[in-house]
Amino acid sequence: IGMKAKFFDSKLLLNIAAFYNYYTALQVQTSFANPLVPNSVVTVAGNGATNKSPGVDLEIVAKPVRGLTINFAANYLRSRDDPFPISAFSNGICGIVAPGGTCTTRPEVGIGFNSGFLPNPVSNPELFVPIRNADGTQLVSGGVPQFLTLGYGGKSRVQNSPDITLRAGIAYEIDLGDAGTLTPEVQSYFNGGYILSRALINFQQKSYTKTELRLTYQNRNGLSLQAFVENLEDEAVIGRATVSNGGAFSGTFAAPRTYGLRLGYRF
Repeated sequence: IGMKAKFFDSKLLLNIAAFYNYYTALQVQTSFANPLVPNSVVTVAGNGATNKSPGVDLEIVAKPVRGLTINFAANYLRSRDDPFPISAFSNGICGIVAPGGTCTTRPEVGIGFNSGFLPNPVSNPELFVPIRNADGTQLVSGGVPQFLTLGYGGKSRVQNSPDITLRAGIAYEIDLGDAGTLTPEVQSYFNGGYILSRALINFQQKSYTKTELRLTYQNRNGLSLQAFVENLEDEAVIGRATVSNGGAFSGTFAAPRTYGLRLGYRF
């Protein structure tokens, strides 16, 4: 449900929307470093997960006086996976990393790396809920007790999905007459942070702010020249990451502070 509206002779634009997304039968995949087999990775896929994602989007653009543009946008998205089976095609994560044993008889599955532990019902009992039979006893498959995984905080956050983002900016177009226009502009972006993997609680991108500065000259014939600085704060932001062989992480960083000139022509 939402609204798109213009006020004061189109000097104020207001867009707002609220939504609730509900997904079922999702496949959720998580990779862990295998503490029992050096230089190997365990990837666990759970089927039948559900996800609830309520959110709100807000956009405001104001042009109070000629040449001046002020913009603001806010996005809230609380995307969470409900508890889901840790493995539907095998005997659970304990059966994968500890063949022939169970979580209770093979406590070495709790051996971790990078100051963390491989999540399992021994080292992280708060993250797992036993799957019950109709008589209330725990379901056992292949000699291995079966669990639902809760994820940290009771529900699992969705990786690379921040709860909140904000953007605000201001630009002022200076009329140079027959020479064209000159527009200084500032845009700032805030990201509330997100997890990069369900495997480790501390493996996350913390909140950050990025600021962009632009100065754009536009002549009457469509030619433009822009000087810019992006990521003024020089924030090191991880965009995507996975657990790789040897207990290492592989991922990509967004661009650092970047500055330069852009030449353009509008046909």
